[in-house]
Amino acid sequence: MDDTNQVYLGILKIVSTLSFFTYVLVLSLTKLFATKSNSLNSIIGVINGFIIHGIIAGTFLLVINLIWPDAFVFSYSEPYTFLSFVYFGFVTITTLGFGDIITVTPPGQPGIKVFSVLGQMYLATIIASFVGEYSTLNQNRKE
Repeated sequence: MDDTNQVYLGILKIVSTLSFFTYVLVLSLTKLFATKSNSLNSIIGVINGFIIHGIIAGTFLLVINLIWPDAFVFSYSEPYTFLSFVYFGFVTITTLGFGDIITVTPPGQPGIKVFSVLGQMYLATIIASFVGEYSTLNQNRKE
């Protein structure tokens, strides 16, 4: 296989991974919001959605790096792997910002900003609402 075919195959794998995890996230959140009762399983499902959100962020950042190879600078010289970008996705959505991976070109910066905001919105709205409703139900059961 020549280099061009390998590049296309790599892009196809990444796009299919991105599509799969996006589908799983949308499907799981749809099912969670459709349930009438809130249980511990619902909270675990929402947390799993956050984990999937981190994988989607990492995959999207990997796509940005494939299109613009100099978009990110890593503080280590090892080859960039899928797991490196998933790690970067989780650092981004939790807004930790360790500084070991930074964006240096404009194409990478909007992706970082969007996923930082979406990650915090997910934590503050979706997870907090499920945990708050679960706590209220448990408190009402005790009374």
